Amino acid sequence: MKNLALTILAIVLSMINLNAQTDTTNQKDVYDMTLEELMQLEVYTASKFSQKATDAPATVYVVTQQQIEQRNYSCLKELLDDIPQVEIQRKSISQNTDIFTLSGIAGNEKFIILMDGIRINSTTGTEHTLGESYSLANVRQVEIILGPASSLYGADAFTGVINIITNKGYENEGIHFTGSYGLYNTTDNTLVYGVGNEEVSFSLTGKYYHSDEPFFPDYYPEDYQWYDHYSQTGEMLMFGDTVTPAIGKQPWATPTDAYSIHAKLNFNKFEVGYSRLFESHSNSVASLPSTYIYSKETVYANHIQNIYATHSFVSKNEKFGLNSTISAQEFKVHPHSLFLNQYAGYLDAYKYERDRTIKIEEQFNYSYSEKFIVIGGASYEFINAIPKTSDLPFEYDESKSPEDQNIYYPGTNVTDLNGNDLTIIQDIYNLNYYNIGSYLQLQYQIFDELTITAGTRYDYNSRYKSTMNPRIGLVYNPINELTVKLLYGQAYLAPSPYKAYQHYGSFYPTTNDDGEITGLASGFWHLANPDLEPEKRTSYDAYIMYRLNEDFALTVNGYYGQVSNLIGSAGYENIEFHEILVGYVSKAVNKGDAIAYGGTFKFDYKGNLGKHFNTNLFVAYTYSDGEIGDNPLIFNAKHTIKSGIGMRYKDKFSVYTKILYRTGSHYRKSKIDDAVMNEPFTLINLTANYKIISKPKFNASLFMNVFNLLDIRYYNAGYENFETTPQDPIRIDFGLRFSI
Repeated sequence: MKNLALTILAIVLSMINLNAQTDTTNQKDVYDMTLEELMQLEVYTASKFSQKATDAPATVYVVTQQQIEQRNYSCLKELLDDIPQVEIQRKSISQNTDIFTLSGIAGNEKFIILMDGIRINSTTGTEHTLGESYSLANVRQVEIILGPASSLYGADAFTGVINIITNKGYENEGIHFTGSYGLYNTTDNTLVYGVGNEEVSFSLTGKYYHSDEPFFPDYYPEDYQWYDHYSQTGEMLMFGDTVTPAIGKQPWATPTDAYSIHAKLNFNKFEVGYSRLFESHSNSVASLPSTYIYSKETVYANHIQNIYATHSFVSKNEKFGLNSTISAQEFKVHPHSLFLNQYAGYLDAYKYERDRTIKIEEQFNYSYSEKFIVIGGASYEFINAIPKTSDLPFEYDESKSPEDQNIYYPGTNVTDLNGNDLTIIQDIYNLNYYNIGSYLQLQYQIFDELTITAGTRYDYNSRYKSTMNPRIGLVYNPINELTVKLLYGQAYLAPSPYKAYQHYGSFYPTTNDDGEITGLASGFWHLANPDLEPEKRTSYDAYIMYRLNEDFALTVNGYYGQVSNLIGSAGYENIEFHEILVGYVSKAVNKGDAIAYGGTFKFDYKGNLGKHFNTNLFVAYTYSDGEIGDNPLIFNAKHTIKSGIGMRYKDKFSVYTKILYRTGSHYRKSKIDDAVMNEPFTLINLTANYKIISKPKFNASLFMNVFNLLDIRYYNAGYENFETTPQDPIRIDFGLRFSI
C-alpha cells in the first residue's frame, strides 16, 4: 500500500506540467485575490451584520467556495480538520462516530452549526453525528467563529459557531454534478440546480454517500483478533464470561450511509428554505469486537430536518433594518437503531429519541452613523422532546403512544413462582418547555484605529431558569498591516433532555434453589436527573495579525477559559428504582470545574512561482492544555501542527496537500497519575483537480482524493472500551465534476 501511495504521489506531481484546475463559479478566483483580500473577506456570523473578518470582534476563519472546490472538501468535517484549534477524534464513539474538540473543550453539542443563519444541529443539545450529511455542495462560504458566543446565539454557543452560507439560485445557475467512487465501495455524489435572478431565484441541492468501510481485522489484526474467534465459534464475552448469543454468527458489516437535501426559494426580501440531513453508521465502531457484534443490523441512524421563512426590511435611508424569522426543526434517532452488545445480553436493544422545536425571532439593526451600530433582538422557542430511551425490546412504533405499546424493561417480562407478573413498563419521558431570549449589542468606532463592541443576552428557560451572557471586544488597527483584538465573553451549555433524562441499565430475574423465579434484581442503572443546571464558560482571548508584505502574514492568538457547573456522573449505592433495589446507581450531576488555555501561531503565504504557477501555503502550530478538576483535558492534544499547500498551474491543474501532526490525546478515563493516550502521528492527505473542458456553457473536471497517503496505522483517543481506536488505512477515490 505504501508503494502504491508513493506511486500515486509521483504521478500527481508529474502532472504539474499538464494543465488543470477546478471549476469556478461567481466568486473571484482565490489565486487572483491578494492575501489582504483573503484576510478581509466579509463575514456575518461574528456580530450578526456584515463586516470585514479583520474588524470582527472574534477569532474568525473564512473558507470560500473556491477553496472548498480546490481542496475537494465534501463535508463540513473535512473542512474543519484544517482549522486551527479544532481537533477531531475519528471513529472514537459508537453513537456519534467522531468527537469534536474546539479550543481544548470536547463535545459535539458544545458548538452551534448554522446554515444561512438557521441552526442545523440539534436545537435541544443532543450529541449526534456530524459527518457526511453536512454537505458543502453549493456553499458560497463557511464562517468559523471560535470562542463563546451565547451573547448573540444563546444556548450551546459554548465553544464556537459555524455558519454554512449557501448560494442563491441565480448565484450558481445551471446544473452542477459531482460524483466519485473509491476504495471500500465508497461513492459520494452531489447534484445542484440553480435558476433565477436577483428578484426571484430557486436552488436545490442533494447529496448521497455510501461506504462499506474498511474491513478492520485485515489492517489491525491484533486489535480485532477476537473477531476471528467469533466468526469461527459464534462466542462473545459478557463481563468476562464466554457466551454464545442466540443471534449466532454474523458476517462483518460496518456500512455508512448518508444523504442531504437542501432547497431555498428567494423572492425579493423573502426567503423560504428546507433541509434534511440523514446519517446511518455502525454503532459497534470504537468498541471491542469481543463485546460488540459488528453486523449490518447494529446501526445508529438519525436525521435533522428544518424548515424556515425569513423576511428582511431595510429603510429607505438604509439606516434601519428588521429581520423576521420563523423556523421549525425535528431531530430523530430512528426506531431501527439497534445495539447488540454485552450490556444488553446480546439481545435486541433498540433506541429512540425525537425532539421538535419551533422558533420565532425578530432582530433589528440601526446604523446611527458609520461609526455607531446597534443590533438587538428577541426570540421564543417551544420544544417538545422525547429524550433518548433506555434499551427497548422492540422497535418504537411512532404511530402509537408509549402507553399503547406496552414497552417493558428487558428482563422483566416474566412471572414469579406464585404467578405474579413482574413486568415493569418503561419510563418514556415526554417534555414540553420553552425558552425566551433577548439580546442587545453596540459597536462604536471610538476613533479611526479603535472599535469597541459590547453586548449581552438574557435567556429564560422553563426547565433550568435564567442565564445572562455578556461580551466585550476591542479591535485595534494602528496601521493597515496590523490588527489586534482583545476579547471577553461568557457562554452556557444547556442541560439537554438527552443528558437530563436518559437512563439505561438492566433488570434480571432472581431464582431459588429449584430454579424458580422469586423476583427481580439489578446491579446497575443510570437514572434521570431533571434538576441539572447549565454549564457555564468564561473566556479571555487575544488575537494579533500582522502582514509582513503582500505575500506573507503572521497570526497569533491565545485563549484562557474557565468552565463551571460541569455535568459529570456521580455514583450511589443501594438505591431503589421501580421498587427494585439496585446495587449501584449513577446520575448526571453538576460538579467540578475545568480550565482550558492555549493558542495558535499561524503563517500564511500567497504568491506566484513563475508566470503560470501560483501557490498558497499555511502552517499553524497550536498549543492546548488544561485540566478537568485534578485530571487532564480529554480528547485534546497538547501540540498540533496543521499545514496545507495549494498549487495551480495555468488555470488548469491544482493540487492541495495537507499535513497533520498531532501528539497524544487523553482517553475518557485517563488520569494525571495513570495516563491513557494514543501515540503521536503524522497524517498526509492529497487532492488533485484537472480541468478537461472549459466552455461558456459546459465545464468538466476530473479529480482525485487520497486520505492517509502513506497508509500508516494510527490511533485516536477512544470513548468506549477501546481506549485508543484504530483509524482508517489509505482511502483513494476518483471523480468527475461538471456544470452545464
